[in-house]
Amino acid sequence: MTTPIVSVEWLHDHLGDPDLRVIEATTVLDHSEVRVRNRGYESYEREHIPGAVYADLVDDFNDSNKVLAMVPTPEKFEAAAGRAGIGEGTRVVVYDAAEDDSHEPGASVWASRLWWQLRYEGFDDVSVLDGGLLAWVRAGYETSSGDEKNAPAEFHSHRRANLVFNKPDVVRATTDATTLIVDSRLSSVWAGDLDRGYGRGHIPSAISMYHGERVNPETALLRSPEELRTDFEAAGVLNPDIQPVFYCGGGVSCTWNLLALAVAGRTDGAIYDGSMLEWSADPDLPLETADSASPDA
Repeated sequence: MTTPIVSVEWLHDHLGDPDLRVIEATTVLDHSEVRVRNRGYESYEREHIPGAVYADLVDDFNDSNKVLAMVPTPEKFEAAAGRAGIGEGTRVVVYDAAEDDSHEPGASVWASRLWWQLRYEGFDDVSVLDGGLLAWVRAGYETSSGDEKNAPAEFHSHRRANLVFNKPDVVRATTDATTLIVDSRLSSVWAGDLDRGYGRGHIPSAISMYHGERVNPETALLRSPEELRTDFEAAGVLNPDIQPVFYCGGGVSCTWNLLALAVAGRTDGAIYDGSMLEWSADPDLPLETADSASPDA
């Protein structure tokens, strides 16, 4: 399998490779209208890595009939990936603006979302650019503007069902000692001190592991494999007898934890795709807070 992360130096040295496809996944959500819109293309059009094409994760790589950030049908994904030039014999590097909601350096969660989706669809030759566009610019490499396209390709989906949990799977997992549910949101949100619109608290039995803590705050890059292994080992995520499943608010930022887990050496982690957007919409499903959680949770 291709390494999960590549550096800007590696990408700069390989930009001319004929089999390389550079994909920008920057997503800027606009909630001003009834239907959530993605303004990420505007950012891409202003400045992007030379040769990169834009992937719209809200409209093209998403099931727009369900909650935000849920996998589309295999046919829709195949069409979107093919339009981006992704297919047999290609290698993919995905990046985004690597900024959080406050436009501060942060995890490349939209890039990791597409990285996970491609792996879910059976495509392994994909990596995320460490530090994203921000690291590229900081390194002094040139950027382009406008729109670019790749030649179309044929993409064939071969889904790995073990990489995604649905709502019934997670309900069962809450009482299954062989599954570890990991909440990737802020610990204060997990605890129920903050309500981000999904109700207060977390899915029963879930542990807290904020995805942003996988980023080195001094470099804005992913932490080292050794640091990541230490984090995941302490949380019990590397236990081979346990199946880890990650969730967040909408199925995006939890994929950054999955990417970090792959760098740490474990590639069979799953995500709950519907995450809190789906869970909290069901009045029959419970939430726990730090005060109400059992001592073993």
